[in-house]
Amino acid sequence: MNIDKIIQEYPEDYCAMLEFAYGKGMMSEGGTEAIEEMFKDVHVNQKKCLDIGFGLAGVAYYLAATFGADITGLEINPWMAIQANKKISAALKNLLHFVTYENFPKIPFNNNEFDIVYSKGVLVHLQDKQETFNEMYRVLKPRGSLVINDWLSPSNNLWSDGVKKLCETEDLTLFATSEQGYLTLIERAGFQNIRTKNVSMQYSNYNFQIAEKLRDKKIANVFQKKFSKKLWRDSVEGYQLISDAMKNNEIIVMNMYAEK
Repeated sequence: MNIDKIIQEYPEDYCAMLEFAYGKGMMSEGGTEAIEEMFKDVHVNQKKCLDIGFGLAGVAYYLAATFGADITGLEINPWMAIQANKKISAALKNLLHFVTYENFPKIPFNNNEFDIVYSKGVLVHLQDKQETFNEMYRVLKPRGSLVINDWLSPSNNLWSDGVKKLCETEDLTLFATSEQGYLTLIERAGFQNIRTKNVSMQYSNYNFQIAEKLRDKKIANVFQKKFSKKLWRDSVEGYQLISDAMKNNEIIVMNMYAEK
C-alpha cells in the first residue's frame, strides 16, 4: 500500500481548503450534525476512544468537549499530530492525545485497550482494509464498539464515471468497496452485531450546501484571495459532483456499527 501517496494527497494547504469548506477542525462534511448522527446510539460518555485518521481533529475535539471522552487520535500524517497537539486547550489537555503510526497498519497500542474505535470518512483511501479492521478488533476491549462512517460504491472495485472525474479533479485516490464487501471485511476481523445506516441523502445535502456557500459572492472572494480562483472553481465543481453522486447512488455514505 502506497502510504506516501496518501500523505502527499493531504498537504497543509489542501487541508486548509477543506477546513474552509467544512468548518473549523473538519476534513469531512456535515460538521457537528453529522458527528451527532454518527454517535447517536453509541455511549460515548467518559469512554476511552481511538480515532483512526483524525485529520484536523475536529471529531476528537467535539467528542472530548461534549462527552468527556478520552480520545487518542492516530494518523499517518506526522504534521497533523503536531498541529493537533498544539491546539489542545487547557480544559481538554488530559482528554486528547494525538500520535502517528510507527509501522502502518500496525496500531501502536495494546490488546483490549479501547472502549470505542471509530473513523469518519477515512478508510475509503485504503485499498487493503482487512489488516486495519483486524487491528481495530485487536485493540478493542471485549464488547467494545466499532463506529465507521465511509463512502461506499454500489459495485466492488468500481466507481462511476462521475466519481472518477471527481478523483481526477481533486487528485485523490479512493478505493471502491460495496456494502457487502465492507460487511465481509468487518465479519472476517471477528466483529459481530453488525448494523448499517444509509445516510447518503443527508451527505448529499451537506455537499450541496457547501457548494452553495462557496458560490456566495463574499465567501467566494475570501476563498479566492486565500487560495486562488482556479481552486475556487475546482472546489465548487467538486462539491457539486459529490452531492450529485450521492444523490444518484454513485457514492453510498454509510454509518456502520459492530461489537467485539
